[in-house]
Amino acid sequence: MVDIPKATHATGVYHLKEQPIPIIIDDNELNFPRYEGFMEDDVTLGISTMQCFGKNQDGKINPIGIAITIKLTTPNDVMEFVIIPDDEFITELIACKKLYFGKSRPISIFFQINCQTTQIENVWQQNDK
Repeated sequence: MVDIPKATHATGVYHLKEQPIPIIIDDNELNFPRYEGFMEDDVTLGISTMQCFGKNQDGKINPIGIAITIKLTTPNDVMEFVIIPDDEFITELIACKKLYFGKSRPISIFFQINCQTTQIENVWQQNDK
């Protein structure tokens, strides 16, 4: 059995102008200028998704969630994130097909990117079984 990866970033769903926004939270000030580079450069998005399992009290193995690795790549930079989102985050991500990156206090968005969610949807649906 594969160990559950540790999340590198928190996630949340914020409501801006009554619209839910699935956001990956990055409060590391050293990364703030990097997001500006993502807006200026040609950025590609890579996503890998893994179903996570755990044992219940009876020793049976059950799905407990999914871990998503996100990789943003430009000619000048690479950033990688590991998130373990809740159902609300996944639902909103699938609905809007965009990933947002920002900081938590005050809530602000640095960067957004369109996101193909088919892989996430497939693993998430397996998790519900």
